[in-house]
Amino acid sequence: HPKMLVLILLILTFMIYIGSEISMNGWIYTYTITLFPAEIGQAGFILSAFWICMTTGRVVSMFAVRRLVPGNLLLINFLGATAGVLILVLFSKYLSAIWIGTMLTGYSMGSIFPLLLTFGDKAIGLTGKISGIIFAGTSIGGMIFPYMNGQFFTRISPKATMLSIMLSVISACMIFILIRIVTARQENKQRIEV
Repeated sequence: HPKMLVLILLILTFMIYIGSEISMNGWIYTYTITLFPAEIGQAGFILSAFWICMTTGRVVSMFAVRRLVPGNLLLINFLGATAGVLILVLFSKYLSAIWIGTMLTGYSMGSIFPLLLTFGDKAIGLTGKISGIIFAGTSIGGMIFPYMNGQFFTRISPKATMLSIMLSVISACMIFILIRIVTARQENKQRIEV
């Protein structure tokens, strides 16, 4: 059943995305002080900047969603978050790049969760039961991914953690694109039947 498929894909998207968001929040401070041991104070400000940008992104999305389709806005945000983490990986020797990458990631991630909920509601209708299942998925993602990224951090390298977060964001984006394809086909099918 297409609705069931969309629900499963939506749960997966939420699980992977929330896992990457919590990982980013949990590891950016440690990432910064590992690469720049003398900049402990700056690392704290960088973490604060992540949250300020996340909040700003969430507020801006409330207004942007009136002009743009949530699905399109989500794709832009997924790309922004991927680009932000990529900056953290590629230019890790520059503290300014850590600032820019963190702020871009935070800003882009800020609106993904509420926009995914909006999109999910339009696609399948979020009842209390469905929302409960989705939130259970986010909780699982919030436990598994930060732990997994911690293992990458200590056993491989700090960059491995950032690469893992970036791959998680890309994976969530790919699943979301798949959801859009499935829902678009379903809408076309309904139009033909009408």
